[in-house]
Amino acid sequence: MDDELLRTFVEESEELLVELEQNLLALEKDPDNDELLKEVFRLVHTIKGSSGLAGCENITNFVHLAEDLLEQIRNGLLRVDDKTLEVLFNTHDIISDMLQALVFADYQVNSESLTLTKNKLKAFSNETINQPSNSIDNSEVRSSKFYKIKMEFSTGLFKTGTAPLLLLKELDRLGDIIEVYLDLTRIPDFFEIKPEECYLTIELIIKGNISLEDLEDIFVFVEIDNKIKIEDIRDEYQRGTGKNPNDKAVKQRQQCKDLRGKNTIKVATEKLELLMNSVAELLISQAQVKERVFHKGLHSDQDLEVSLNNVDKRIRNLQEEFMKIRMVPIGDTFLRFRRLVRDLSREQNKRVKLIIKGKDTELDKTIIEKISDPLKHMLRNAVDHGIETPEERSQLGKPAEGSITLDAYQREGYIIIEISDDGRGLNKEKIRKSAVKRGIIYEDDPLAGEDIYNLIFEPGLSTSESVTETSGRGVGMDVVRNEIEALRGSIVISTSKDQGTSYKIKLPLTLAIIDGMSIMIGSECFIIPINAIMEFYQPAEDEIKTVTGKGESVRIRGEYLNLFRLGKLFNIRGGVEDPTEGILIILKDDGKKIGLLVDEILGQEQAVVKSLEDNYVNIQGFAGATILGDGSVAMIIDVSSLIKSAFR
Repeated sequence: MDDELLRTFVEESEELLVELEQNLLALEKDPDNDELLKEVFRLVHTIKGSSGLAGCENITNFVHLAEDLLEQIRNGLLRVDDKTLEVLFNTHDIISDMLQALVFADYQVNSESLTLTKNKLKAFSNETINQPSNSIDNSEVRSSKFYKIKMEFSTGLFKTGTAPLLLLKELDRLGDIIEVYLDLTRIPDFFEIKPEECYLTIELIIKGNISLEDLEDIFVFVEIDNKIKIEDIRDEYQRGTGKNPNDKAVKQRQQCKDLRGKNTIKVATEKLELLMNSVAELLISQAQVKERVFHKGLHSDQDLEVSLNNVDKRIRNLQEEFMKIRMVPIGDTFLRFRRLVRDLSREQNKRVKLIIKGKDTELDKTIIEKISDPLKHMLRNAVDHGIETPEERSQLGKPAEGSITLDAYQREGYIIIEISDDGRGLNKEKIRKSAVKRGIIYEDDPLAGEDIYNLIFEPGLSTSESVTETSGRGVGMDVVRNEIEALRGSIVISTSKDQGTSYKIKLPLTLAIIDGMSIMIGSECFIIPINAIMEFYQPAEDEIKTVTGKGESVRIRGEYLNLFRLGKLFNIRGGVEDPTEGILIILKDDGKKIGLLVDEILGQEQAVVKSLEDNYVNIQGFAGATILGDGSVAMIIDVSSLIKSAFR
């Protein structure tokens, strides 16, 4: 089996399965929608055809059973109901498992589930066979159509691992090929023939109860570099004018489609990462050049300065355009959670709807891939802990159906993802008792409301009274927080009894490059993300106050802010001691502000973020490091954790 063809088949099929799941969920809510049913059939048929081309006969044979079921529904022999939908959902899951087994050698498909689903699919076929013959007009349903297909293959067809014979076999499986014509005009002279190249042009006529979409799906893997033309010639053929497949008098029908190349290409994530690293190294090299120009005293050369500015502009444009390539809408990730919420609510006899907003909000692909698991666990918690049963909701005067909302939007240079529900809310006393019982806190620890709620992120804490498949083990929310913080993000909880709970996750737009401000404390250089800086302030002596037990504060235009000394926190000597001799940087995060005392502002620059995880344990207050133009290393300050420290 050709590895490249198999890899393409798996990638395409995984995308088709996502679409299939969403359409099945929509069909569950609108079972009489013929367009949805048609789309589900098209997706299943495409997977079947592609699996045949890739040589995966086990998938082809299994999906064929599901296709038969859908064909019976389309013909009115079966209805879309809970039984048929459940077996179609199971079919989706088994196909997904089969794809995983192709990718991972040690992955095993659940044979019991596979056999059970096969038997259910076959049982539906037996039901329709035993139905009275007058239940449907079969002659009307199975009226034949005629299509003329011209396949002009590119010379590089064989290099893609595609064999024309497999396409013909798939067409023959779909309908009856009644005429074939082979065009030999493209074949060169004998001594000019290259065995590895394809010179075939095939025209044929196929008959059967086939839709145009059925035929198009067969050519999904060869539509980019090959010319495929499909014509509906039913009228001409029945009038006797369409029997010659090479007849130039056959007019092009309205449904004809020339499947030529698309304007998109697929690029492996690894290649994007390599390109991102190259852009990052280019930024570091640019900073080094500017540093050397300054030390050589060449910055007064106007022509050189203009040239450097042009280079700066082009590199920034390159970086911005590349970042756009990495940005993808978060909607696809959100939509995949519909099935999760559906299955969980059914398992727990609850009625829950998932409301999705902000589908078009774009986020770095790397972050989207890593945030998926934390979001999945939080949704599980919302269904399990948050939403009440229909009976409990009715007693509280709520609608029987609960709701969970997923929303995403940009704010102040960050991406905000909110997961909120209209359930019972977090129980402060229950959380506190569980934390004391497990030794996380002492009975007399004076914790405020927000601090108590944050205890749910501590390892081992659970408020469930029993252990289920989804909760009760005290494992999960601590992992959620760790994974979010590893993405340089933060999470804030707000909750109200019997009104619901909201989790607000704040994430950077990208993990690779940030716009930062370089500052000096003593002899050490640090980088502060620009989007966290509100203003710079030079305080007067009467604006500085010291409160016993609470530390220093500064009054700015009537507002008191905590004054934070980074040098004291990291034990840096030689920094400014008197705030009136330094500069205050006013930082803001999640509505909280502090004043950060620094010695000097060096200027704005783009910083390439280097992770600390490979060499260090997670260091509180730092989001990473960057290499400066002189080759030295500067730490990047994590403003969110810094402000949390200031308010403890």
